[in-house]
Amino acid sequence: VAFPVAYYVARLSGRRKGLLLTLLIAPFWISYMMRMFAWVNLLQDDGLVNRILGLGGVFHPGIDWLTGQPAVVVLGLVYGYVPYMILPLYAGLDRLPQPVLEASRDLGADRVSSFWRVTLPLVLPGIVGIGVGCFADPNFEKPGKLFWASRRHHWLELPAAVEPVETQ
Repeated sequence: VAFPVAYYVARLSGRRKGLLLTLLIAPFWISYMMRMFAWVNLLQDDGLVNRILGLGGVFHPGIDWLTGQPAVVVLGLVYGYVPYMILPLYAGLDRLPQPVLEASRDLGADRVSSFWRVTLPLVLPGIVGIGVGCFADPNFEKPGKLFWASRRHHWLELPAAVEPVETQ
């Protein structure tokens, strides 16, 4: 998801680059948990998604999205981390020297081989940065997983899966 968006903004967006960058940076102005709470309003039983699906009577509007369905959990986590993936890739792709890409094309490389032999190796530090930043600690996202997988969102009570940390 992140690479095609970053590639489009860095290489193909033209005059709209400023607007697209603003739209990519906008999620950083809102905290992660607030963005997740906004999705709860959309996905709850009487939320906007169920109302839209039930408009024409084609779909049953009572779909219970917030019961820990794997697809919803994965989509929520992807949505939460996409801005953190796009910006390092954009930085790497935007700094690619255009003469190097043109030289690979002049030497007979087609678009696919130019991508695999020139673009990808030069963007690899950005991909490593994404790996370190987003996937370094698999337990980091435990609150997000619990958030998407829980039926009720009472933050004054800890879910049974979370054990309080004892202090000495």
